[in-house]
Amino acid sequence: MFGKPFSAYVRFAGSSLAIIAGVALLRLVLRMAGMSPSFGKILTVTYVLLLCALVWSAGVHTTGFGSYKQ
Repeated sequence: MFGKPFSAYVRFAGSSLAIIAGVALLRLVLRMAGMSPSFGKILTVTYVLLLCALVWSAGVHTTGFGSYKQ
């Protein structure tokens, strides 16, 4: 994919993907435990994904991950 193996993409975004999955799992567990739905408005996967997108964009720029081969 774009000259890099899939494992390079997973390595680049792996910790962020784990955080996203962790937040989704935490929300599921808290909801099953009886936590109020209003808590879900604070801790949403969408907010975490947007934060990770900002981190990924900064990471691409600083590491040169998305640059062309010279």
